[in-house]
Amino acid sequence: MSAKVLLCLVWLCLLAGPSEARQADEQLPPRFDVERHCRSVANVTGTYSAMIDRSCFEMEQTAYNALKSIWTSLAAPTRRYCTQVATVTGPGSYSILGSCINMEEAASRDNDVRKFDY
Repeated sequence: MSAKVLLCLVWLCLLAGPSEARQADEQLPPRFDVERHCRSVANVTGTYSAMIDRSCFEMEQTAYNALKSIWTSLAAPTRRYCTQVATVTGPGSYSILGSCINMEEAASRDNDVRKFDY
């Protein structure tokens, strides 16, 4: 097998791999580092708060659980946009992701019926 053919096969494998991984990932919300996110929130004042850390973790778990049940029914552009919003300042937040999705869906419904008054 020539080096050119081998290089082409490697390239095709690399191209196919991420695509399959993306398809699997689209079945569930993205994986965020909740521990890191909540530690960051709990340290926002410079002093760690165990109460904030625990509350953050519980909120993130509740938000993730809610997202799991609706994730595949969401429009792909909404999933992508809100995932970017949820990760813009750090490791990601399911609470922010869920809020973004709720606001995007509400705005979409409102935009469907809005009318400009002249």
